[in-house]
Amino acid sequence: MGETGVKVTSNQKVTSNKKFISGSQLVLILLILVSIMTVLTFKKFLDVGMVMSPSEAEIKKLTKIVNKNPNSLDLRLKLAYSFQKAKRYDEAITQYNEVLNVDNGNQGALYNLAVIAREQREFDEALRLLSTLIAQNPGHILGSIELGDMYLQKHEYDEAIRVVDAGIKNRPSVIELHYIKARALEGKEEYNAAVAEYREVLRYFPDHKKALEAIRRIY
Repeated sequence: MGETGVKVTSNQKVTSNKKFISGSQLVLILLILVSIMTVLTFKKFLDVGMVMSPSEAEIKKLTKIVNKNPNSLDLRLKLAYSFQKAKRYDEAITQYNEVLNVDNGNQGALYNLAVIAREQREFDEALRLLSTLIAQNPGHILGSIELGDMYLQKHEYDEAIRVVDAGIKNRPSVIELHYIKARALEGKEEYNAAVAEYREVLRYFPDHKKALEAIRRIY
């Protein structure tokens, strides 16, 4: 008597409590699933990033372009150089040779094949390629530096001077050419001429450490 409202039985309390716990578990499960999916997505992103480096992405892109434009030597040279930068030399050599099959005097292909050969310590092949390049393109600057330096390392000083002189004639401001010539003259014990050539280096690059040291060494 006097009591109002609905009386809740103990069974009803248990049922209500069970529904509340079940809802909390569902939310927890959803949160766990979202966390797992986030981790997996991030891991996939990292894996892709690790596998596909910028250089590999560049190679993949250029390969597709070259396959669509197989007759473009410029594109094939770019692909070859991408392989070369990635130190995938066999593939780079294949692409450079494809260029030479069409244009047997291509300067870029000859020079870069020589650089690869020298990197792989195939010095005779590097000399052959550079000699071909210079014979067809006297005064080719990069080729003259590379070939002149190779002759310098072999103590073939007259050949080194011959090669870099052609380059100096075309580009007298390139200090690498003067430096190679100076070292070759010093190797021949022509010290006055060597000093004059070292001073040519300093004329364009006054703080060139090796040229300054060479002059002090000679005097």
